[in-house]
Amino acid sequence: MKGLSGNRAFVLVAFLSFFAYALTAQSGVEQQINDIKLDENYLYGEASDADHRVAYDLAVTDLIMTVNSVRADNGLQGIQPGDVLPLVKELSYKRGDKHEVMVYVELSVALSASHKEKNVPGARGGTPSAPPARKPDPVPSVPSSSSNTTVGNIGEEVFVNLLEREMADNILGYLENAKRSGKIADFGIVRSLEEIKSLADCYMVLYRRDKSVAALLSPKQNGSRTNIRNKTADTLQNYRGHGIIWFR
Repeated sequence: MKGLSGNRAFVLVAFLSFFAYALTAQSGVEQQINDIKLDENYLYGEASDADHRVAYDLAVTDLIMTVNSVRADNGLQGIQPGDVLPLVKELSYKRGDKHEVMVYVELSVALSASHKEKNVPGARGGTPSAPPARKPDPVPSVPSSSSNTTVGNIGEEVFVNLLEREMADNILGYLENAKRSGKIADFGIVRSLEEIKSLADCYMVLYRRDKSVAALLSPKQNGSRTNIRNKTADTLQNYRGHGIIWFR
């Protein structure tokens, strides 16, 4: 009996030691995250999700949006994730059932990076040639202001431009310019499910893990949204695991 009690005591001590170590490690990561937020030499992106990969992808998208905003302020063209990803660092920890992820990069790196187009080898080799142009899909007409899929003062031009874009990075670049020119009031990336509750009055761009756009939904009305492309009732529940860009 005494031996059994001793074993239990040992297991309990080991568990408490591991738990204390885990708390100390998490506290250390949180402190590093706070330090980076206060350091003007870094740019960062954050996200939270039950799936670590989803949280990471959302954080990277958030980072690139910040990087391109700073680059625009400095008169520089925007870049794509692949232009800086090799130099991006990650900090993460678990909070409940969610992964809290921060990705960050040095400001000097973000400003000195440049977008590099991937060359496609020509048929004869040696000299790169551009891939054949793909005929764009027809852009559906945008509902008029009397439809339940428009809100505020966002003009038809914005929707036409968004529907022509197939990748989330291009969507973010356009929305950045649209905000600067006063065509939209604001935009951003949804970092957690809780945040969605405060964005019922916003349009939502849903994108897949490869950053390709899946849908553009209207603000929520009477419990549902409208798919702008096909003009049918739609909900965010149909796009579980997708990233979300909002604007209004």
